[in-house]
Amino acid sequence: ESSHNGVHVALGFPMSTVPYAAFHPIFFLHHSNVDRIYEKHVQMETPEECAREFAARQRSLAEQGETNRFLQPLEPFQLNDRPLMPADTFDTARLGYVYDELPPD
Repeated sequence: ESSHNGVHVALGFPMSTVPYAAFHPIFFLHHSNVDRIYEKHVQMETPEECAREFAARQRSLAEQGETNRFLQPLEPFQLNDRPLMPADTFDTARLGYVYDELPPD
C-alpha cells in the first residue's frame, strides 16, 4: 500500500485528501496502473493464493478492531445479480477485462 499511497501524497491536494482524490484527473490512471501491477502479482501466484493472503490480512485487522473488508460487499457493484465481493476481484477475465500488457518479470 505504501507505493500506492506515496503517489497520492506526492501529488498533493486533491489526491492527498480522500474525499476529493477521485476528482483529480490522474486518479483513474494511477488506480488503473496499481490494478495492472496487482494483476501481475496475481498471475505470479494464483488467484486462490491472493485471496487467502487478503483474507488473512483482513482477519488480522479485524482482530485489531477494524472491519473485515474481505467479508464486506463492494457496494453498489454487482456480479451475476449478487453483490460483488473482494474475492471476485482476483480474476479480471471474469469481470470482463484483461490487460494488454503487464509489467515484466
